[in-house]
Amino acid sequence: MIERAPSSRALPGRSSRLAKSPAFLPRLIRLRDAPSYLGMDKNRFNREVRPLLFAIPIGAQGIAFDQLGLDSWADDYKSRNGHPAAQSERETLWETKERRVSRNAAGSAHR
Repeated sequence: MIERAPSSRALPGRSSRLAKSPAFLPRLIRLRDAPSYLGMDKNRFNREVRPLLFAIPIGAQGIAFDQLGLDSWADDYKSRNGHPAAQSERETLWETKERRVSRNAAGSAHR
């Protein structure tokens, strides 16, 4: 049987941009990528974030945003809306309490 090498083409349903992504983030983030960079959908990005950023024209039709501007917006949003994660009341993650064994559980072993 002949084994074939995996194809270098992108898998169906996956963006070829992801397959060719660089090892570093570019300084300018294109409009199509900015919402996912911030972890939100494009409608929320256009409504809440885009009006506060400087748009940088790229070529005849392209629009990009400075990564530092996106990071600054995220830091500001976090400082206004973020809160610490809930802390457990237990001292250690795997702390257990001593519990009595049920009479039914102890008696079931003697059948």
